[in-house]
Amino acid sequence: MSLMPRSQRTLLGAKKTKKVHALENMSALLDVQSKGHNSSEEVVSDGRSEQQDAMMMPAKEVVEGGVVLVSSALDDDDHDDSVAHKEEEEEEEEEDSVVNEKFANVPFNNLSCEFGIREFRPGKPWSAIRELHRTLDPQRDVVERSACQTAAGRALWNHVIHDPLAEVLAGDSFLSSLQEKMKKYWQSNAREVPGVMLAVRTLWFDSRLSQALNRFPPYCTPQVVLLGAGMDARAYRMSSLKECSVFEVDFLKVVQLKESLLQALVDGGQMLPELHAKSVQRVAADVASQDWFLRLVNAGFNQDWPTVWMLEGFLYYLHEFDAKETLKCISLNCKNETILLADFMNESSTHMARELDTHFYFHSDWPEELLPHLGFSNVKVSQIGDVDANFGLLEDELNLFNQIRQVPRHIKADIHGKPYRRLLLVETRAA
Repeated sequence: MSLMPRSQRTLLGAKKTKKVHALENMSALLDVQSKGHNSSEEVVSDGRSEQQDAMMMPAKEVVEGGVVLVSSALDDDDHDDSVAHKEEEEEEEEEDSVVNEKFANVPFNNLSCEFGIREFRPGKPWSAIRELHRTLDPQRDVVERSACQTAAGRALWNHVIHDPLAEVLAGDSFLSSLQEKMKKYWQSNAREVPGVMLAVRTLWFDSRLSQALNRFPPYCTPQVVLLGAGMDARAYRMSSLKECSVFEVDFLKVVQLKESLLQALVDGGQMLPELHAKSVQRVAADVASQDWFLRLVNAGFNQDWPTVWMLEGFLYYLHEFDAKETLKCISLNCKNETILLADFMNESSTHMARELDTHFYFHSDWPEELLPHLGFSNVKVSQIGDVDANFGLLEDELNLFNQIRQVPRHIKADIHGKPYRRLLLVETRAA
């Protein structure tokens, strides 16, 4: 596959086939949500009959407040209301350096597609898993399909992400199509391999989450909230969550799909990975139209406890009003140590919605100026390719992401009029 001249390529701007273009440059922007599962889980209805009529596994039990609950064998710890605020720039830079060293020696060509993604075989549980993925409507189930496609990207970069459930949650259709594209790009020595942005974004959120949890006092039990959790499996793969109560908020159908996939795995005689989090509760809610925060509180979320909020691949799917109201809700209702991790599209990136066959609405070219008006402070912004957003996967200086980060953000397009499409990674605190 031939690539355009490097001098003409801008971030996410190369004119390729729409699907290839999207996968090469913006795979990471498709992540809508993520979640975990255990035999004690339950599903909550979000009150929408259309979604209830959809498919999926019925809930085994329904707890008060309509919550999916997973709990490990760890005992509850006492929580403390006071958390010291100790952040120094030098310490954070040192942490970033240590995190990046972990991935610096991973060969660029050590792609999962070269070392084998498991083929879905006939029989249990793979036939059941395949059938569940086939129930998704390409026209109506955009959110669910985007979540599965993100899981496929993580599966194909599993040599650095280490997601034990990504293949099952992705489905063989997304896996095989993305795998073929990765092979072609790698064999042609392309500087940007499909899914690399997704891999870097995932690792950035992982590292920032772990660093935030390490700064909390050892005597507290932190909370982690994932809005738009989708097909994420952090509760099963991140040891830093071992003392955490994890809450995952998403649409009912997304929750049910993941529940069904994991149950099919168990019914087929496969064991789920060990749950690292202290507990996982899944809350079915539409953030844009329902009182999702009340449902979260009813699920056991404590506004007084230290919390890391994860809004990965989420905000740009909301309209501007809903996105800002969601952010204000977090800053106003969380009374103790509150850290927000989120990614923002710039305006140019939202115009990719049509070619990605999805919908993007909210954007912010300058989140460090926006967030203080919504109740946040100490806003730190990174771009793909920065010291803390590289992980040894973007060493080529001519890589598009390395080129774009050297262009000031106020410059919207190159000399040929091609827009600079940016994904901004943000860490901030509730003021």
